[in-house]
Amino acid sequence: MATKHHDRRTDQFPSCLNAERLLDLKVYSGSINRGHKHVTVQSGATTTKLLSLDVFAPHFAWGFHGAGPDELSVAILHDYFEDKDTKFGGRIAKLYGQFTEDVTSTLSRDRAWTMKEERVEKWVNAHAPELTSERSQG
Repeated sequence: MATKHHDRRTDQFPSCLNAERLLDLKVYSGSINRGHKHVTVQSGATTTKLLSLDVFAPHFAWGFHGAGPDELSVAILHDYFEDKDTKFGGRIAKLYGQFTEDVTSTLSRDRAWTMKEERVEKWVNAHAPELTSERSQG
């Protein structure tokens, strides 16, 4: 009797997304070290520091409404859309306030966190589905 090969990796993911795509998704992580907050982006085996665009604040914060969480929202959306332009405007200016309200302000203020790119994508699809097709056209 022939044994059929079964890849368990695909069982862990929603059927609407294939396993290869999910393995390429980014993961945003916030951490606190000696009172300083840092955010990294992991894509595959590569981890880099998420860069602030210095629109509202020169640093990131989360867990409340203010300049730091707004800056984090701008940076995450900028990274998500893979914008080449470092100027603040367009779709990011349109979305960051509500993203802060719904996402970055709700993160635990004094704890580390992780956020999968899929969460950002679902949020964008729910709030501005017309922008999903514009991704990577920044």
